[in-house]
Amino acid sequence: MKKLAEKNGWILYTDVTADDEKATYLPYKPLTKEIFDECPFKEYIFQNQTVMFILPLGSGLLGITDAYSDYDLAVFVTKPYTPKVHYVLGYNGRFMHWYYKTIDKLIEPEDEKLLTFYGLFQYKYLYDDLPVYLDTQYKDYWQFILANKDLISKISAKSMFLPMYFLIELLLNIKSPFDKKLSNLPLKAYSKALSVYYSINNEPIDIQFVLRVKKMRFVPLTMPEFERLKATLRAFIKLLESDKDDIKKLADEWNANVKSLKLKQ
Repeated sequence: MKKLAEKNGWILYTDVTADDEKATYLPYKPLTKEIFDECPFKEYIFQNQTVMFILPLGSGLLGITDAYSDYDLAVFVTKPYTPKVHYVLGYNGRFMHWYYKTIDKLIEPEDEKLLTFYGLFQYKYLYDDLPVYLDTQYKDYWQFILANKDLISKISAKSMFLPMYFLIELLLNIKSPFDKKLSNLPLKAYSKALSVYYSINNEPIDIQFVLRVKKMRFVPLTMPEFERLKATLRAFIKLLESDKDDIKKLADEWNANVKSLKLKQ
């Protein structure tokens, strides 16, 4: 990674990769409007685009934070935008990433990766005062997202079924948390699966257990913890298989809602 500038405790980077991820033992601070207002590098987020609102998502929104938790922002703009240079901010010892979104393409991600669907699933936990930036002339658009947050989350959960089913089956075939085969699996995905399961099963997220599973790439689970994980993942598959909601019908409902919004450019 390249460090470009530093000011008032904020750092501007580019060329950040997954290998640059490091733990920090500074307490996690939820990103608020007051903190974001103090950022001296906001122009690298806005990029001369018409920004409607900015939402802090990720582990901070769900309350599942540890030494590796960073900040993820959804930057809603009026038209699709792909930056030529990918910048990343540093704040409180953690990276801050951001992704540009448009309302009309929110449910039609260009890349159908598990993390994309997981990001949309988190919309269930949005609340009125969440935006760290809101252009008041687009307040109705933010209210539209709030009004449709459960629909967005449900479509996301249904979209996760196939990629998640495959990953869960791989883990269920492993007998021990000390099996070297685990190192070949994307272990971060399983803590995310737990979060989704608790949500769609209308249970409070068991934050301590999710954090323990999140750390299993560094510290193996005990056998009882591993068996509990497998039992929960089996229940997750059963729950998804029993869900009778048709994803096409849900998507059609979303598209009809978006069309009625009459988006401004």
